[in-house]
Amino acid sequence: MVFIIPVLTWLIILTNGTHHLFRKAFIFENNQGFRLIFTINGPWYQINMFYLLTLVGITMFICLVSAVKASPGDRLQFIVFIVVSGFPWVMSIIYNFALKEDLLVDITPPWFNHDHCCTHLGTVLHEKC
Repeated sequence: MVFIIPVLTWLIILTNGTHHLFRKAFIFENNQGFRLIFTINGPWYQINMFYLLTLVGITMFICLVSAVKASPGDRLQFIVFIVVSGFPWVMSIIYNFALKEDLLVDITPPWFNHDHCCTHLGTVLHEKC
């Protein structure tokens, strides 16, 4: 059941040139010396994003439940994971569903860098405990 949407998404991307359900167009624009790429997404893109962001939310909820039952050292790891995963998750929700028309730049990738650094730091500190 979990693999239905990813498999459908893969098939839709393979055949996107005929129906444009995933991506309708790319628009390239030069703006003050910067090359901007705008995407016009189809309806399946939104379905896929909703699916992916829902799975991340469910994963964070499972981690929260596990954190309550975990030992104090492991609880800290769960909480760090939830917090650092929460930033890119929220930014992705904001960009894809709330403010996409108002933002020229996707604000999600910088938060993934933040997530990676914090997760790495947490792993290193946990191994020293």
